[in-house]
Amino acid sequence: MTEASCAIVLCGDSNPDIALGLAVTIYSALANLSDDCRPDLYIIDCGITDEAKRRLARVAAGGRSDVEVHWVDFDPDVLDAIPNRSPFPPVIFARLFMAELIPPSVRRVVYLDADLLVQRDLSSLLLLDLGGSPIAAVRDLGIGSVGAGDQQRAYFNSGVLVVDTAAYRQAGIKELALDYAASRSHIPYGDQDCVNAVVDSWVELDYSWNFLMGHVRFDRTGAWTTREEMARLYSQVKRGPVILHFTAHSKPWSPRQTGPGSLRWTMWLIRSRWFSWPELVAWLSSWIFMSLVVHLRLRLGTMRLRLRTALRNRLRSQLM
Repeated sequence: MTEASCAIVLCGDSNPDIALGLAVTIYSALANLSDDCRPDLYIIDCGITDEAKRRLARVAAGGRSDVEVHWVDFDPDVLDAIPNRSPFPPVIFARLFMAELIPPSVRRVVYLDADLLVQRDLSSLLLLDLGGSPIAAVRDLGIGSVGAGDQQRAYFNSGVLVVDTAAYRQAGIKELALDYAASRSHIPYGDQDCVNAVVDSWVELDYSWNFLMGHVRFDRTGAWTTREEMARLYSQVKRGPVILHFTAHSKPWSPRQTGPGSLRWTMWLIRSRWFSWPELVAWLSSWIFMSLVVHLRLRLGTMRLRLRTALRNRLRSQLM
């Protein structure tokens, strides 16, 4: 590591969709990274296939020719001892181990989930003053808070993290989070709930660093914001957030995706050259066809709803 290095940590397993998501996250992050920052990728390997590794290495080199890719071996059997009382696969707990899996000389890392699209330079996060806190993150406005009473505090989304690895290890966050997981009968958001429960002090990033696409419709608010404040935050960053985070259940690679930003994500997938040309044509054909089917169904559903509403209103007017 040198002072000009930018260490990015990601995590993947044998799921081909996760590999596809990693390709876009990696390529978009590297392609937008400042030329003054030499990238080091640390990919925690929880069973990534050899073919996926070959493709991801090619994608990374296409994003930045000077990138160094480090495959970090992780035994997924370790996760068998972790009580997984969440709807997510056990592999999500692997990121808790990041600070001890990478070299001790790496003092600052940016962790990125696999369902992201990076649109601008990340290097400034490496210079962020954490003031002794182990983590910097963005508030998850949909969840709102953790704790109760005087212990209540804001809840952060763990899809994008800036981590001071020494402070993380010194605070024993991994151990505390795993103990928390073992003590709970239900953990809705997996390791994210666990980390939020045990990290008392963290630095809040601007919302544009982790724009949660699942909250675009403002259908819920948390204890730490009003609906009006959420609308204001989104209006400020919707023009160009640094990172789009596809937190909805329908991911942009899903054949039934309908969410905003999916087309933009697909354009970056094409640029990454993850697929060969014949593979890309086949994938795009299926993606476009299913997109048209989904949008047609939504359009028909809207038309039926309007028709029923019109008929109901007309019937009411006749009965009055």
